[in-house]
Amino acid sequence: NYNKSILSILCSPKWRWITIRLWLCWAGSTFLYYDIVLLTTTMFSENKDELFDYNAILTSSLAEFFGTTLAILTIDRIGRIPLQATSYSLTGICILTLLLVANNSNASSDYDDNNNHRLVLITLAFLSRLCIMTANITTWVGTAEILTTEIRSSGHSAANAVARLGGFAAPYLLLLQNR
Repeated sequence: NYNKSILSILCSPKWRWITIRLWLCWAGSTFLYYDIVLLTTTMFSENKDELFDYNAILTSSLAEFFGTTLAILTIDRIGRIPLQATSYSLTGICILTLLLVANNSNASSDYDDNNNHRLVLITLAFLSRLCIMTANITTWVGTAEILTTEIRSSGHSAANAVARLGGFAAPYLLLLQNR
């Protein structure tokens, strides 16, 4: 059994569907994570007075700390699959709402309206990053528990390699948007 490659084991009939689902989950979650990071950075760099809105970017980045804390505190209480499903669902809702609000920006010259719109964008960016971070952590933990001891480290590494492909593809979505 040690003479077989890890890829042949992961693609064997016993592990094939689990491997495909794990790889899709990893690639998709990393794709979403990097798209959210790039989206928030570009969204808050369109300020005419400054190159970047560092306060907005910092605030949305702090969500990763809170997402990690949320995952640590809830993963054993709620369970891996419910927490993962909820986190991914909330990520989708937050991203969709963020994009709708960002595209519906009004060209009002009123400072209060612009400031309120900015706060809504920051809050939605924060929630998007919080949810995707919680989902990613749950995916990491769940993967280690799904795979058996014999293939755990190699299977986890293979899933992480596939995730890098998802991360690699993320900037191209923003390039398509800018066309």
